[in-house]
Amino acid sequence: MPDAKKSPAIPLALIFGLIALFVLLVHPWSGEQTGDEHTAKPLVGRPPTRQAQEKPQSYLFYLFDASRSMNTGASDSPLHRAIPLLDSTVRALSRTGGQPTPQLHRVGVIGNRSLNQGVLCEITAYERGVFVHPDMQAFDDSVAACVARLHALRPEEYTDISGALKFASLALEGDSGSLRGIVLVTDLEEDLPPGQEAAVADLAGLCVVVYYEITGNAPTHPSDLDRRIAFWRQRFKEWHAPGSLFRHVAAFSAGDLNRFLTECGSHK
Repeated sequence: MPDAKKSPAIPLALIFGLIALFVLLVHPWSGEQTGDEHTAKPLVGRPPTRQAQEKPQSYLFYLFDASRSMNTGASDSPLHRAIPLLDSTVRALSRTGGQPTPQLHRVGVIGNRSLNQGVLCEITAYERGVFVHPDMQAFDDSVAACVARLHALRPEEYTDISGALKFASLALEGDSGSLRGIVLVTDLEEDLPPGQEAAVADLAGLCVVVYYEITGNAPTHPSDLDRRIAFWRQRFKEWHAPGSLFRHVAAFSAGDLNRFLTECGSHK
């Protein structure tokens, strides 16, 4: 009788043993994970933390003219018409086939005493492609914040273009990426405060792009615009810029801009 009572325990022990073996085999795959890991989506491309640690390869500094000739205070002022160029330019340079990434885009102002200012805002742009998906929401938010700050600028009485260029060149001095450049949005008419000395900028290794608006006497005296362009082209050359590009705001082209910066960057 005792043997008959023990016999049912044998298959039960076998069953429990098989269950225990199964648990041990599965444990290394599931037992180490946390609840967050079960619900997390797989990463596609490079994780954001890696992107954030990468050193920029392209540095661009934008200078927007806030003087009264550009920033009249009206919603359709030359400055306000030109502000969308910031978004267009940053996207053009960071797209596939654009300039080396990551990129750091900083914004400053041309005004009364342009050398005495800080960076208005900055935008970091990463490569975008099939297998690379940067945080576009953060990018869009940064662009929107810069655009809002530009729209909020008050009109300046004077136009210190030379001081703004020197400030931008000093801000770019410690950067050694594949590309360094300055983008000006201005009417090219410098007007310094009384008694102020004109700054001299060192533009060696810096590619200069000018998107100009037509203001003042230029509509009725087009030769004034021609003289301003010739003056600043010669000045950039004297200040050792490897190249300069002048375009009307309405002539913006992503391909045109990237071709110039690629060629200019190779000659720096």
